[in-house]
Amino acid sequence: MSLQPAAGSNGNYSYVEEGDLVVDVSGANPQVDAAGLNPSAVTTFDDVFSIEYGGSEYARVWITHESDAVSFYARNHPIESVEDAVVVGPDGSVPVGLQVNSTGAIPGDLLKNITVHARVAEPPTQTQTLGSVSIQSVRSDGRRQFSVEDARAGEPVTLDGQSLLVSEFGRMTLEELRVSSRENGAFDLTVRRVDASNESDRGFDALGAVAVEASAPEASGVFRFEMNASAFEDANVSTDQLVVRHLHEGAQSTRPVRVVGRSGDRVVLEAETPNFSTFVVGVRRPSVDVVDASVNRSTVAVNDAVAVSAVVANRGEWRGNRTIVVRAGESVVATQMVSLDAGERTNVTAVFSPSEPGEVEVRAGNATATVRVTADQTTTRTTPTTTNAGADERSTSTVRTTTTETAGSTTERPPAEQSGFRLREVVGFAGVAAFVVVVLALARWRSREN
Repeated sequence: MSLQPAAGSNGNYSYVEEGDLVVDVSGANPQVDAAGLNPSAVTTFDDVFSIEYGGSEYARVWITHESDAVSFYARNHPIESVEDAVVVGPDGSVPVGLQVNSTGAIPGDLLKNITVHARVAEPPTQTQTLGSVSIQSVRSDGRRQFSVEDARAGEPVTLDGQSLLVSEFGRMTLEELRVSSRENGAFDLTVRRVDASNESDRGFDALGAVAVEASAPEASGVFRFEMNASAFEDANVSTDQLVVRHLHEGAQSTRPVRVVGRSGDRVVLEAETPNFSTFVVGVRRPSVDVVDASVNRSTVAVNDAVAVSAVVANRGEWRGNRTIVVRAGESVVATQMVSLDAGERTNVTAVFSPSEPGEVEVRAGNATATVRVTADQTTTRTTPTTTNAGADERSTSTVRTTTTETAGSTTERPPAEQSGFRLREVVGFAGVAAFVVVVLALARWRSREN
């Protein structure tokens, strides 16, 4: 048994110091932006710390202490006697709140020690009969266990999830699991909440996860979740972005989530699965970035045109947009709003003409390159070709063709201005006149991966 700060904002009222849990509700707590307790008032703090239970059996847990100013509660009722104990399942936990009566209290320590008691308990079992089907269920923190008797092949059996908390996002809960077995008879099924913190990636924000273990080898099901409708607006996402990732035997598939109704201020959602294992509920996100870019000339004379080409890709799982800004030095030479579906890519192009000699850093997104600007008419031309740039990206390399032109000879015609951009002359580049340096390479760069 151990005590830890609870998840959520009220967990900031507690911290572990030299092995002891400290609960600080004063205005001196640096973790909380609050003035402390009001005098002669009763103040309630939900979910301040949690009791972590590491036993293999169910336990009845309660707290005793010697303060008249402080009382502790969990699951909306006091837990200060064996009669009011809360039942915690194997490897479970329970968040604990406290109520403080500051009437007549003297600033300082209100309570120095508490005693947490644990006693082995019988699992809380419920029995339900649906026609000829008998269902026994056991509820504990983060877990639901079911034993089903006399199920018929192909006929769904509805198991009550009893509001198993899946995610703090919108207080998402599992309300039902409809299970269909391909065989007649009995089966056992366990649903438990699991950690989803390592399941997020570039285009997917994991919200929560459950693991389902069923003794029926060929069983399918339908999950029914509920969550607060306001969570979508607060996070600027739509219900269409919700999906369930199904992790099964080393493979991963995506199951759609559909809205099937509302229950008060909560949205009711369903997702189907052909079999059971681990399921991660999350939000599909866009990931629009510059993944490759190039300039057509690495060395130019003053007022010569330089063409910039950037490849923009959406490597996320949802459509998205991004404003791509092309800069030369401190000047913005082009901006363009790019909207891409998941997996789509496009090219963004721009042209600029440097007005002073020196070195100019060109940037598009996270990609950068340097163009040398000389005071004479020596230029470098390049012919691009395509080569592999990495495990998952293609980019452009170069086969170099160099032509040197002296002043007075025919010069290369500047590229035409690309449509869709606001083209601006680049001025004010610092630098000094340089000798002609013919660079036998096309200036290229790749975006730095996040």
